[in-house]
Amino acid sequence: MTTPPPGPANPAGGSPLTAHRIVVTAAAFFAFSALVVLRQIDALLRGMHPTGGGSYGMNKLVQLFPHGPGAQSVVSTWHRTDPANLVTGPDTLAYVFAAVDTFVFVPAYAILLIAIARRVRTALGASAEQAVRRSALTLTIWAFVPLLVIWDVGENISQFALVSNDGKSGLAAFFGSACWVLKWSTFLLVLLIIVAGAVAALHARRWLPLHRRQLVMCRLNVLLSLFLLLVFFGPATLSEQAADVIRRLADDWPPIVGFMAVLLLLAFVMLASSSWLIANSDTLHRLRTKREHWTAVLVIVASAGIFVLFLLLIVFDVLAGGRGVLVAAGIALAVGVSSFLPITGKPEPPDDAGEATFIPALLGALPLAGTGLAMLGTAVGGLLSSNESSVTLVVVGGLVAVSGFAFYAAARYFLTPAFDRAFENASLRRFGELGSAAFALAFVINLGAWLDPWLLGQVVDGTIGVVLLFCLSGVLLAFVLVGLADVVPPPPAVAFLGMRRIPVVLLILLWFVLSSYLDPIGFHSIRTIPGSSGNPETIDQAFVRWTQPISQTSAPASTATPPRRKAVPLVFVSAVGGGVRAAYWTALVLGCLVEKAHPCEDSAGAGVPQQDLFAASGASGGSLGLVTYSAQRRNASVYPGSPADYLHDDYLAATMAQMLFVDFPNSLLRFQRFDDRAAVLEKGWERSWNKRGTPNPLKQGLFAGGKDWPVLLLNGTSVIDGCRFESSSVETSSRIRGDIQPNQLVDGCLSLRRYEDPGSELYDLPAQRIWPLSGTKDLSSYLCPSQDVRLSTAALLSARFPFVSPSGRIRCENGPSAYVVDGGYWDNTASGTIIELYDHLLPKIADFNRGSSRFCVVPFLIQIDNHYQSAAGPGKEARPKELFVPTETLGNVRAGREADTREEAALLFSSPEFAPGQIANLPGEAQDRQAHIYPQAHPGIQAPLGWTLSKSAQIDLQRQLTTKITNAEIDKVRSWFGPGLMCTINSGR
Repeated sequence: MTTPPPGPANPAGGSPLTAHRIVVTAAAFFAFSALVVLRQIDALLRGMHPTGGGSYGMNKLVQLFPHGPGAQSVVSTWHRTDPANLVTGPDTLAYVFAAVDTFVFVPAYAILLIAIARRVRTALGASAEQAVRRSALTLTIWAFVPLLVIWDVGENISQFALVSNDGKSGLAAFFGSACWVLKWSTFLLVLLIIVAGAVAALHARRWLPLHRRQLVMCRLNVLLSLFLLLVFFGPATLSEQAADVIRRLADDWPPIVGFMAVLLLLAFVMLASSSWLIANSDTLHRLRTKREHWTAVLVIVASAGIFVLFLLLIVFDVLAGGRGVLVAAGIALAVGVSSFLPITGKPEPPDDAGEATFIPALLGALPLAGTGLAMLGTAVGGLLSSNESSVTLVVVGGLVAVSGFAFYAAARYFLTPAFDRAFENASLRRFGELGSAAFALAFVINLGAWLDPWLLGQVVDGTIGVVLLFCLSGVLLAFVLVGLADVVPPPPAVAFLGMRRIPVVLLILLWFVLSSYLDPIGFHSIRTIPGSSGNPETIDQAFVRWTQPISQTSAPASTATPPRRKAVPLVFVSAVGGGVRAAYWTALVLGCLVEKAHPCEDSAGAGVPQQDLFAASGASGGSLGLVTYSAQRRNASVYPGSPADYLHDDYLAATMAQMLFVDFPNSLLRFQRFDDRAAVLEKGWERSWNKRGTPNPLKQGLFAGGKDWPVLLLNGTSVIDGCRFESSSVETSSRIRGDIQPNQLVDGCLSLRRYEDPGSELYDLPAQRIWPLSGTKDLSSYLCPSQDVRLSTAALLSARFPFVSPSGRIRCENGPSAYVVDGGYWDNTASGTIIELYDHLLPKIADFNRGSSRFCVVPFLIQIDNHYQSAAGPGKEARPKELFVPTETLGNVRAGREADTREEAALLFSSPEFAPGQIANLPGEAQDRQAHIYPQAHPGIQAPLGWTLSKSAQIDLQRQLTTKITNAEIDKVRSWFGPGLMCTINSGR
């Protein structure tokens, strides 16, 4: 292949704009765009299966060794998808996949591979020792890449034929398998040749060393770019939440001015700062001050003064926290003192990073290109699967992605040469001016988050804007830190270790580790309010209170024959964790069952009586859903509608702003007077209920409203010992109270010590049968008797999933401390609590029913699961790899234990006989006493795990309440409360 002629001369003296570079940039755009689109189409195909069926993508049509399920089974599975869940049929999707792959992705990646091979061949030079590698690269350009294209297109043709013929193979499957083998073999060969040539070029120091030095100068910018790409294209939990945040951005068209302004500013600042640092890499170290000892003396005096000042402020309790400032002053003092140590070490000057071209342009283009591709992928997936997706999002995403790749080309041809001219003749004064301006702008951005994270989130249009703003602030600070690392000479002790610059990143990591280690309590204590938690009722007392209305209508009952009585349902509810998706689904289901709220206004059957809901156990977001339902029911006259209506706000943007701009720097400083991100998340939930002139329901105390039904059991996990931590208005276990000395009562929830000799002086043992839950700590045991917590705080104690929310510290004065995280660590189903509670109350239920009453109490269970039913395809038959057996087993045990807990709960409530001789029934048939309500998996938009939901995700969950499977479970629950529900009591058993 001949080298293309040079393009028009660049008057600034930069890299010329050639047709070759234009083609390569365009190929990169089409390759990455096609890859994103193919990924979305394949995800839609994998979502097309009947409930409980296997999940298959395009790659299952042809394989190296054709085996189960086979192409015919794959196509048949796609066609058995419920048509109500489809906007675009599976055949159409498969054809679009093959077309995009053949006509867009394959030509684009072929051009990129050829361009990379040519670049590596040029970097090898003309030396004789590299002749073999140059020949291999030439062969790659002219033979191997074209063959790769042929094999890939052949595979696509065979897939097209298989889909058109309903998967019936004939020769298509054999041809496709052969092309699959040849494609991947050729690709690995091409990759091996290019990598070998690149390594040889690196060894010859002709090409890659220059880029390595540029990466060193831009190291912090690179880390920020990787962080941004991780948000968009990282693990499923991150990328799915990012996609839904993008859909939420589309809900508010057209006001995205703040978002686009931050994105463009980030691109230009990333380019400018990277270009300046690289262009002046050789100049900066020559600007190092000659008064090194005077600089060291100044550092010593300043850091020592700060150290003594803050030490006195902390000792005399003037400051709450701030030990991180002591650590920073101590590190600065150590660095200053090390300048006078008798160590001979003179730092070598850093290498010149050369001309600023490729790396700055790439870093500047990444925010635009990454954001645009993420928007494009989200939009295409939604457009093909749901009518809720906006075509505008497709257009805007495509334009942003195009602008990213165009920005790269423009940066290399126009902007970089202009920056080179502007950045010539750098001086300490010039760096000081630019550094001061960068630091001031970063400070203003951080100050905005400190003052009002919710307003900041609104200005930049949500979570993605907050992340982009954090990257912008990070780039500005990185410019200052990297520049200082080059301008300020490293002390001899650092130079003795072979470092050419002050290790800024390592010093920051050291600062973080030491600050965290020296802080005894942290800055994540929970919020409390005045109240009374000193004498919570027991679960037995709550049961007696629940049965009082029934007892008041009691009358003697005959025991001559097993009497049939009117049954009163005693309903338990478990709400599975899953972020705001769990909260929204739980509130939606309970609103549908009890209030017949949207979208259940026209559903048949009676609503579930509120007073029949006895206890509700939740984990993580399920707890928030239970709290939201309870708060709305208490204040239904002021807050009408469905409880889910008060969970529609964006709770993630302000939380991320507080985490990135406040908690992150405060993890170095360790002050305790600021709200952390957990408090901001709680206040975000409360803001959804703000209504002038009325008390905020989520600001009410947990114990103050403890007499309402159902009893809330919000499950968290104790960090220190892994025990269950129960936030509830009832007492579920016996532990140390905050006003009791530790030696008066054993507090080990993992120990059996409290069941041993009751005469021991080590503890004071209450009656054991009032404890319904084992291995559990109660919130009331760690609060002062005069304290309470808001409902929002109680909900988050069950939903603190690091790192979005920190662990919460609870302590009463000099009492013991508890550190609590998400209840999903202990039991994400929340059904384990119901099982133990049911087992504890069953004898009391049986005794009540054997009494003289015209009624009987029958326990029922509603399991509210927000997880879309996963594709349970054929089980693994291949033997596990012995090296990975421990990790694979540990990874699967948790899911297995959760499934076991759910099934155990279902078994307990599946039999009509709930106690010896006590049977619940409808006329002529035994009654199933448990219901499982969950959304069904389907292709397309699904609500993600996170703390914000787009309108499309909310609509999808609302639709799930109208599916055939869900309606059957809802009808079952409603039948429990019909006039025909009876029970048969044999008092002799």
